[in-house]
Amino acid sequence: MSKQTVTIIQTFRAERRITLEVDEDGLEFATRGLRMSRYTVTLLKGERTDDEAVIGFDPPLRTFFLQGFEADDDFGRPEIWLGTLLEEFPTMEGIIEAARRQGYEVRDLDHADMIALLAEAGHDYGPSIAEKLGFIR
Repeated sequence: MSKQTVTIIQTFRAERRITLEVDEDGLEFATRGLRMSRYTVTLLKGERTDDEAVIGFDPPLRTFFLQGFEADDDFGRPEIWLGTLLEEFPTMEGIIEAARRQGYEVRDLDHADMIALLAEAGHDYGPSIAEKLGFIR
């Protein structure tokens, strides 16, 4: 069997790379659950609006995430960035309420996208390779 190289990159706090060599059977296991969903929403805070904010689910961290109002710094870090820790927001309600506590309102997530997002979060995601190796805690 031929071997393939898989590189897993974590970029939330500091970039970390894990490179593995796997056969075809291992490739599906190594990449299972690594694709984050991203849905564009409108985020409001006071009189300001961000029509390019995103909400999604991150399977390796098993958390919903929300990003909006891109900052004008050198790093492009958003003003609001929730869901960067392992299992920080396991429910959509939790992340919406956390955003509201900070004065933000999430709008324009259509029904089909909401169902798809909830379905994705409903899978049983076990520990990722990065988590098993101690890179994500």
